[in-house]
Amino acid sequence: MLYPYAKKILEVKLLALEEIKLITGSYRGHIRVGASSIPGTYILPPLIASYLVKNPNSSIELIVEDSMKVVRMVEDGCIDVGVVGFRCSNPDFETVEIWKDVVHFIGSRNIDRNLSIEDLTKYPFILREDSSGTRQFVENVLKKYGVDFKDLNVVAIVNSNDAILSLLKEMDGVSFMSYYALKSRRDVKILSLRDVEPISRSFYLLYDRHRPQSSATKLFLDMVLSQRVVQV
Repeated sequence: MLYPYAKKILEVKLLALEEIKLITGSYRGHIRVGASSIPGTYILPPLIASYLVKNPNSSIELIVEDSMKVVRMVEDGCIDVGVVGFRCSNPDFETVEIWKDVVHFIGSRNIDRNLSIEDLTKYPFILREDSSGTRQFVENVLKKYGVDFKDLNVVAIVNSNDAILSLLKEMDGVSFMSYYALKSRRDVKILSLRDVEPISRSFYLLYDRHRPQSSATKLFLDMVLSQRVVQV
């Protein structure tokens, strides 16, 4: 019974110390940010760099994990802010839709650019790991079109977009990837699936609204929210 209250007491203590340092001019705010792979790798780094240039006395710890782990870290108070690929239902969280994304099916150079969704089952398929938010999202979309992951010719399961790109460079196959990961890539084809609508999704910023926030965290949240993008 005492434990959650003790955590809040310690959080308030740390916040008070930060406020005192701010007044005395010795403030060095530290922000802990957790994000799933796409926002953590492609979207947040330039925003973090911009924040640090404007706030040189702050430091930021960026942890890239799958979306479920990020949610648990926010719940446990291990991080101040999270960015994930689904809307979290925790009633204690403030959750804001912040960036749009489009997931594309991709293929190696020898794959036809225009395919039917059934054609996906004919080629070697490279999947992300089970805990990948992108994988779970695409799996649900494919089911709507009558294609189950067990119908695919899965030849590899990897835990990074770079691994997918490296495999497709060396072998014929198909996979899927976020718009953000593909923006500067020219070594794979973006496939066009007949009668399949663009696969769009959102990323969400979340934090515990009941946990005290440092001045640095508040400034960081304000900056990130000002960079909201409604479409790509």
